[in-house]
Amino acid sequence: MVHLEDLEWIGKKHSETKDTKWASWQFLDALDEVSGKVTSDVGVYIIRTSISFRRLKGSSRILYIGEGQLYERLDAIDTLNGRHTARDRFWRYFREFPAAKLDFAYLAEEDGQTQKKLSKAQAKQLEDWLLEDYEENHLELPPFNHQK
Repeated sequence: MVHLEDLEWIGKKHSETKDTKWASWQFLDALDEVSGKVTSDVGVYIIRTSISFRRLKGSSRILYIGEGQLYERLDAIDTLNGRHTARDRFWRYFREFPAAKLDFAYLAEEDGQTQKKLSKAQAKQLEDWLLEDYEENHLELPPFNHQK
């Protein structure tokens, strides 16, 4: 399970997000190691960096909160190929901080390892609630959730 060190804001605005179970943080470049647990089914995920950064209120390591076909979305960020709305932002981040390590966590079943399968509508609603919780706690969205 994920330690709440970076997720203390969950449930601040939407109590529905408070009891969500998250898989342990995994290095993004080790995505293949969770093969079988992370699938192409729709899910919700969070990406963080190894370095804490200032927010309008407090600090955070969370760069992005997203939803979609989990394996494909995470692979698109890891390889900087494929379709992802924040791909260019991640590309610029890796150019500026080449040694940076990114972790990801995903919404999990009760076992804390297997990806929780959601409908597209459920995943979008949970993503919206998580973004609202984050914004309530930090007074702004995660940096890579800003649309151009």
